[in-house]
Amino acid sequence: MYQINDGLKKRLFVIGLLVGILLLYYLIYRERVLPNTYLGDLNLSSKTRVEAAEAIGKKLENFEDSSIIFEFDENKIELSPRDLGISFNTALTLDKVYILGKSGNFFDDIFQGLKSLLLKTSLRAEYEVDFDLLTDSS
Repeated sequence: MYQINDGLKKRLFVIGLLVGILLLYYLIYRERVLPNTYLGDLNLSSKTRVEAAEAIGKKLENFEDSSIIFEFDENKIELSPRDLGISFNTALTLDKVYILGKSGNFFDDIFQGLKSLLLKTSLRAEYEVDFDLLTDSS
């Protein structure tokens, strides 16, 4: 009968432990945003898709309602992003945040998952600019 030596047992144990940790990590984050994921200054780490959609919607709505002040000499103009023809695509932004680490490529997903444990991932909101609104002289 074949016997496994102690060194091999230890290596198999470590490999099994690592595989178990990766599997647990996958199970926890398969329906959640990866850790250290930000949209601007908004921390979306570990949120479900519904929670992330709500947080992103509020953040983008607040920004669209905010004012941008342009000053030149003594002239001052206050405009909102909507006045400038900027509209945010909440659904596309949510997809970009949520799909991170869920590409379907096993090695890329493992790399992204491990990277997210150590490094902050900053994403930008998806938006469109209506240039016709900006060039309209009427």
